[in-house]
Amino acid sequence: MKITADTNVLVRAVVGDDPAQAKVAATVLLDATLIAIAPMDAANAIRALFAAANVQMNRPAVEACLLVLVAGGNFADGVIAYEGHWLGRETFVSFDKKAVALLKAQRQLVRLLRCWATSNRGVEFKRVDALHLHQKHAHYHARPQDGRGVCIAL
Repeated sequence: MKITADTNVLVRAVVGDDPAQAKVAATVLLDATLIAIAPMDAANAIRALFAAANVQMNRPAVEACLLVLVAGGNFADGVIAYEGHWLGRETFVSFDKKAVALLKAQRQLVRLLRCWATSNRGVEFKRVDALHLHQKHAHYHARPQDGRGVCIAL
């Protein structure tokens, strides 16, 4: 059976705070051939875990990741951005336009990286602007004779 699991089903299966419901929830989830979970449902289920006495997590990290997820992004991008910030990074860099836009909307310093595709036409330069929260930086992208793309940040 292909199902969409409500937040309470996901939480019961993981937390087990109501043993009868936990057993039913786990059985339904294990028997399903497909489980459709919307990002908001996943976020709600994770937030519900915060209340469980037996669950420990880095709450600020998880909340930061959930902000990216709920905004339509990837939970993993939230993890990378949070952990990088915690470790002292100044700027989140990525080729992923969506991740950069979502993190920029959260007022994080970001940079979108771009490179030319491979080519053997010789060297060409094109100016593009990197996305930054507080300032723009010019980038020049080269397409060298050997066909390998090069990003040059200036």
